[in-house]
Amino acid sequence: MERDNLAELEPTSQRSDGEPVEPVDGVATRLPYQKFIDYTARNTATELDQGDEVAKTNQQQLTPTFDQRTDHLTVAETAQLRQKLDTAQANKGVLWAGVLSFSTQYLIDNHLYDPKTEACDQQKIKAAVRHSMGLLLKANGLAEKGFWWGDIRFNTNHIHVHLGISELSSRPDKIGYRDGKRVTKEARRKFTQPSIRKIKSQVFQALIAFDRPREREQKLTLEKRLGVQRASLRQQLSQAVGEQQLQTLFASLTADKKRWRSRSNARDMAKPKQLASDLVNQYLQGNPEYQAFKQTVQALDQYNAAAFGQRTAGRTLAHKEAELRERLTNALFKACRELPDNETELTIAGLAKNFTTADIEANCQRIDALLMLSMYRLIN
Repeated sequence: MERDNLAELEPTSQRSDGEPVEPVDGVATRLPYQKFIDYTARNTATELDQGDEVAKTNQQQLTPTFDQRTDHLTVAETAQLRQKLDTAQANKGVLWAGVLSFSTQYLIDNHLYDPKTEACDQQKIKAAVRHSMGLLLKANGLAEKGFWWGDIRFNTNHIHVHLGISELSSRPDKIGYRDGKRVTKEARRKFTQPSIRKIKSQVFQALIAFDRPREREQKLTLEKRLGVQRASLRQQLSQAVGEQQLQTLFASLTADKKRWRSRSNARDMAKPKQLASDLVNQYLQGNPEYQAFKQTVQALDQYNAAAFGQRTAGRTLAHKEAELRERLTNALFKACRELPDNETELTIAGLAKNFTTADIEANCQRIDALLMLSMYRLIN
């Protein structure tokens, strides 16, 4: 679902103060508010759900327009909506317009649209929008006087929902004081960005809920696969890291074993953590199991981005990557704890494994020189 295509819910009208009015989404807002219903519910752009029967009398005939109460307003109910818009305009209320646009592929993947028959499950889409609109109005101070309606439209490459929102009367300006002076703050007329982002996610989540068993199974499968791959990478680490590399890491560690963890901020753990990080990087580079792990994480990241908004894209990937590296680093420190006693003793034989022959010979020469200097000073 292209949830980022939800147009910012800008006011399509000014209060009746003579200021110019800009049209939004093709709405000529100098005209009565009720004319916007004609725009959202154009017969060339909307359709009744398949199987809906037309009632006998004109006033009871169904329209494609839906609201908080019903999937299809009757002609009589649409007339009542027009009256509410007349009241809103007379009381200097504001009229907002918004659009929710859906990716066709998303609708196909989630069994909401059949490209062969061009049948669309309008009932589920309307239910998802209805579930979210109350929260949107509440977040913007319209819970009591606000009302809305919508129409699903099919006149572009993407099925989309046009939304109209208004208020029965304008909200009073807020009176406050600044530096001892009375200040009037105009009531908010734009919808907050957090509330707009939230309705995108809420509509998506509501649609998932209608097909929850399949969606939950998909996510659980990804998480199980991720757990297996993570455990395999940790298990193979002990085989990939050589004894000499582990001895070098051990030799750099502080005597306090409680600090042997990836999240330690102790200064004397900076070098061991860097050595462990280098070993992890070396281990993961070109590792086919790690590449498979990344593919699974990317799939999970895409799922979460679709569920919680594109602003969250990449977060799952970054989190799972950091989590894996932390676990592998701690696995190296654990391996150091589990070294046999004869390997953890700081003997000459053990330390010699961490240095080249040339380093050892040079060190011996320095020791001999220091001994000769000490003897010379004792004699003199």
